[in-house]
Amino acid sequence: MFVVLATIFTLHLAEVLVFAALLALIEVAGFGGLAGATYGGAGWFVDHFYFSIAAYTTLGLGDIVPHGAIRMVTGIEALAGLVLVTWSASFTYLMMERLWADRLPPPADQGEE
Repeated sequence: MFVVLATIFTLHLAEVLVFAALLALIEVAGFGGLAGATYGGAGWFVDHFYFSIAAYTTLGLGDIVPHGAIRMVTGIEALAGLVLVTWSASFTYLMMERLWADRLPPPADQGEE
């Protein structure tokens, strides 16, 4: 079960990194950017990663806000994150149910005395 959870977490982290890279590329191309509590400079990509996590998890803190074309990507990221995190939770539940079903004792016959 630990392997399943670690794999799911790693995949979600990779998805967030892909969206952060896409946001950074859009900003470099000049089609929008992030404003608010950003560090800029050496922490430039960290801003995009942090914002991407907030968007992917639909947390929406509001300390960094998108402007320009990045807003559209942010909406898509939030929708993708919502669907994928929900799917992961459902998948984890089904895996746990399957693993724990083997450990439970068989149900006793309730109708017979």
